Amino acid sequence: MAATQFEATDARRAFPCWDEPAFKAVFAVTLVIDPKLTAVSNTSIVGERVERGRKIVTFADTMKMSTYLVAFVVGELEATDAVMVGRAPVRVWCVPGKRHLAAFGHEIGVASLRFFEEYYGLPYPSDKLDLLAIPDFAAGAMENLGAITFRETALLVDRSAASHAELERVADVVAHENAHMWFGDLVTMTWWNGIWLNEAFATFMEILAVDAWKPEWQRWTTFGVSRAAALSVDGLHSTRPIEFRVEAPRDADAMFDVLTYEKGASVLRMLEQYLGATVFRDGVREYLRRHAYANAETGDLWAALGRAANQPIPEVMDAWIFQPGYPLVSARLDGNQLVLSQQRFTYLPEPLPGLDALAAHISGGRCRCRSASTPRGAHRRSGGSSRAAKPASRLPNGSNPCLVNDGGHGFYRVRYSGELLGAPPRRARPARRRSSASTSSTTRGR
Repeated sequence: MAATQFEATDARRAFPCWDEPAFKAVFAVTLVIDPKLTAVSNTSIVGERVERGRKIVTFADTMKMSTYLVAFVVGELEATDAVMVGRAPVRVWCVPGKRHLAAFGHEIGVASLRFFEEYYGLPYPSDKLDLLAIPDFAAGAMENLGAITFRETALLVDRSAASHAELERVADVVAHENAHMWFGDLVTMTWWNGIWLNEAFATFMEILAVDAWKPEWQRWTTFGVSRAAALSVDGLHSTRPIEFRVEAPRDADAMFDVLTYEKGASVLRMLEQYLGATVFRDGVREYLRRHAYANAETGDLWAALGRAANQPIPEVMDAWIFQPGYPLVSARLDGNQLVLSQQRFTYLPEPLPGLDALAAHISGGRCRCRSASTPRGAHRRSGGSSRAAKPASRLPNGSNPCLVNDGGHGFYRVRYSGELLGAPPRRARPARRRSSASTSSTTRGR
């Protein structure tokens, strides 16, 4: 079998091209192969003939897209039956003898593609979608338009014998790559410094799609493990911003890490919770419509979300993307009020030379807090502060037990003062019974 993997800068090794994401083009692929083999590329086959003992396979022209998304796979392959999503047939391809392992990946592939069409408000941008399981595939998966390639263990699974972790892994990866058909393929970052626009968003969207498909899995709860991994790395002095300057191919390769994927997705989830799911989705839809078949930068996403929310998103979010680290939010009592302050979280007590431990980078942060007197599901939002010792917010009923970062969606750690950690739970008084002999009542139930 032969399979391509062009991201980030390897398309130039297969054909002459300006191998940069902003140089989008329409690609017409023709493959000359052994007649016994099968060929798959980005689009549907429009012609096939045999000449001089060779099979010549011609594919339809692609949409306008970046070079790194071109793909072709040639080998001994068999496919599942197609399931239609809109006008696009969706299939899973694998080596002969493994098709019985394709059902689960096929199911989440169809379900997530339908979810994304509805969420994005745009139809799937290509004419078919093939999910290909490749033996010995070095990458986990690759979002080639219409021909997504996977490591076999990321697509094929025996549903009857697999653990929950294995099923969750396949569902996440398939949904992640399908999300890229819009975020990455239809709209592509202008340069590799913006790779988080692809990967963080696809990570965020994979959880959203799988959570809608299997709500009993509680994927936003289990995503806390991934968020914790990002917090662990981002607390180091050697951490980096989510987006940084890329000057060479090795710089682009270095961006495919936990900070781009997990931290980026965590920050997007935090923003979605702050703006509200509907407003956030409306901003994403505008961003995709405005930049379809073209390229965009971080500022373009903030502009679309800002128009949807009627808020200055860069003031809230730029520090999270362009500066390293995250805050440690300290909570203490001042009388019977809750006071929040912040500083940059670090493992070492003193900053290394050249590093500012109080980077003033969370000036637009927001905390979701809930106290014992706050109804479940209701939250109080507190504004951020750029200085560690300055109170960020005061909340009433601070003497009650309280939870800062309720829901766990904020990308920061919380340090409670001793008095808050030791505050006893406050019990609600039982409601008094209404007297049947009285027409008026002084009962105050809770």
